[in-house]
Amino acid sequence: MVGVGVTSLSKLEEAIRDFHRDHEPSDDDPKRLRAAVDALELEFSSMVRRVQQRGDHLLAGNITAAS
Repeated sequence: MVGVGVTSLSKLEEAIRDFHRDHEPSDDDPKRLRAAVDALELEFSSMVRRVQQRGDHLLAGNITAAS
């Protein structure tokens, strides 16, 4: 997936697919996984806030954490 159109988000999506494909139960580390999920949750919240401040949510309909 290297080349034109590669974004940070597309790299993250690829990493998630790799994780799902390659994860071994013996590698379970709930604290590290929770920290990664929390970091992504913070990024999501910040992104939604920026979209709200720009008014983008008014152009395409209301955006919520559930949408």
